[in-house]
Amino acid sequence: MKYMFLVLSLLFVISCGISEDSRPKDPQAEYTVETPGEWAGMESKHTPKFEIESIVPGKKMLIIRTEDLKYFDENHYIQRVGVYNKDKNDLVSLSLDRPMKGKFQSVNVKLDLSFPLEVKQRQMVYVRCNLHDTWVAPLLPQN
Repeated sequence: MKYMFLVLSLLFVISCGISEDSRPKDPQAEYTVETPGEWAGMESKHTPKFEIESIVPGKKMLIIRTEDLKYFDENHYIQRVGVYNKDKNDLVSLSLDRPMKGKFQSVNVKLDLSFPLEVKQRQMVYVRCNLHDTWVAPLLPQN
C-alpha cells in the first residue's frame, strides 16, 4: 500500500509538470511547406523537390531529388517516394533501402508517369521519412 501511494504521488507530480507545449502534437496525414505542423523548420529538407521530364512524345518521367546529400543516413532516411491521388492510392512509387551504417542517403529517383496527369485528381508527389512522416507537393500547379 505504501508503494502504491508513492507511485501515485510520483505520477501526479510528473503529470502536473507537463506543459501543454511539451505534449506531443496531433500528427497530420501529410505535411507541406505551408503546413509543417510539428515538423516546422524541416520543410526545406523534406518537401519533395522534383521535375517532370519528357522522354519522347507522350512519355514523361518524374525525377525526385534531395538537395543536401549529407542529411539522410541510417538513422534518418527516406523510406518511399511516389505519386498518389486524392484517395491516397499510389499511382507510382518506389521503396528505398535504408542506408548502411556510416553511409549517407542521396535520393535521385526516376519514376515513369504512365498515368494521365490531372489537377482534379489532386495528384501529389510524396516523400516518406522514417522520422518525419509524409511530405507532399502538388504534381501539377493548382489554379
